[in-house]
Amino acid sequence: MNETPYSASYIYMNMMAGYLSRGGFNSIEDIASEANITIAKRGRVPLKDMLKLVDAITQTTQNPAFGLDIGIQMHPSEYGIISHAFMNCSNLNEVMELTIRYTHLINDAFTIRIEKEGNQELSLILDSAQDDPALIPLIELDFASMLTMTRFLAGAKHEGDVQLVEMRFKHAPQTKPEVYARHFKCPVKFNQPENAVSVKSGMLDTKVYSSDPYIFRYLLKKIEEIAERMLVNIPLKKRVFDYIVKQLPNGVPSATEAAKAFNMSPSTLKKHLSQESANFTEICDQVKKGVAVKMISVRKKPLKEISSHLGFSNSSTFNRAFKRWTNMTPSEYRLHKQKNINAYPSREVQSEDI
Repeated sequence: MNETPYSASYIYMNMMAGYLSRGGFNSIEDIASEANITIAKRGRVPLKDMLKLVDAITQTTQNPAFGLDIGIQMHPSEYGIISHAFMNCSNLNEVMELTIRYTHLINDAFTIRIEKEGNQELSLILDSAQDDPALIPLIELDFASMLTMTRFLAGAKHEGDVQLVEMRFKHAPQTKPEVYARHFKCPVKFNQPENAVSVKSGMLDTKVYSSDPYIFRYLLKKIEEIAERMLVNIPLKKRVFDYIVKQLPNGVPSATEAAKAFNMSPSTLKKHLSQESANFTEICDQVKKGVAVKMISVRKKPLKEISSHLGFSNSSTFNRAFKRWTNMTPSEYRLHKQKNINAYPSREVQSEDI
């Protein structure tokens, strides 16, 4: 499949511009000009240009954790219409569902999914379609601002109910670990196989103190209109990929089911994917590979359970597919990842340590 032209919202640009202004640095326009980066005045920004700008800001400020700082200091209204929709959700569970559904409006290289840990805990996992180190400030910005926003939505009386169980980052600390612990107020682990935050399920029942269901419905309709307009510019193969990822907890959808979801006949879906040098089976294979690698790397789930989750008829079929993807069996891959983790142990800081 050809490389997908990912993009990010101009909201990031506004946040970074505000950070530079507050810190007394050169304007974002000057930094972009010096780095020969063309930036739009509004709308979407090609992700490759956004990442060049992130690198330039890191060099200018000499602060690789500037995204974390932005997320900690962000004003609740900075996500625009999405912020106002958050403020009118009925509870934090509705906020979480909105975040998962519309993350692509902020950065379409990012997706957020839920993984339940028994009946009491769940993890929000941020998956990135790219592994560019310049994404690290944006990942930290998203997680830090997510918590800042959530505390604001809970209101002063219930801010204490917003407690995280654990933060996990794939990257190394970008600043002193205690800075992370001070904001997230939970154990923070680095050099992990995934970017994720774990919370108690009950926390999501916390009500949003300023909610109005009528305003929420109006704003949701406007957000859906924006999302519909964006779909015109998003390749079908990426939309199908994201659809399969979201449907996976209920089983791998068939081509017929996917076609119905996109209001097409199976033959039309096949034709349009072919025009993008893709096919449905190949996309399913990519999704299965990504999820299999993550599940084997991160969790100690039995391989048979992972095989079943991905829709394989038996363990032998799963083993053959996994070896085709990675040149290792699932057991060999899990052992290999565990050795790497032991060789480069995670860095963890507890909030109680500061």
